[in-house]
Amino acid sequence: MRQLELLFGSLIIIIGISHIILAKDWALLFKDLQNKSYAAPAIGLFTIISGLPIVLFHNIWVLNLQVITTLLGWAWTLKSIKYMFIPNSYNYSYDEKKSPKSFIFVGIGMSVLGILMVVGYFIS
Repeated sequence: MRQLELLFGSLIIIIGISHIILAKDWALLFKDLQNKSYAAPAIGLFTIISGLPIVLFHNIWVLNLQVITTLLGWAWTLKSIKYMFIPNSYNYSYDEKKSPKSFIFVGIGMSVLGILMVVGYFIS
């Protein structure tokens, strides 16, 4: 199921660009979530839906671009398990000046990571 590289690479590019364009909105979303008791399980639910299929169907440990997808899948899965079983582990510190800038930085990183995943799909 190497198509998972293409699917999640494309998804990460889209979300990354959204982080860049709507940095203030993303920061406010996470600020609002911090005050909700359901934040950790909700984030865990979304990330397990993304991570577990990669862990189950794309567990490729070869030193090339494909391993990016595998590492991301494991990171999402472990993060989601942590959030679902240890809800207090979700901690987002909101700084009105710094937070939107950090979302821009994260968005750039996500976009680059997604591009590497998509390129990995086509060249491997």
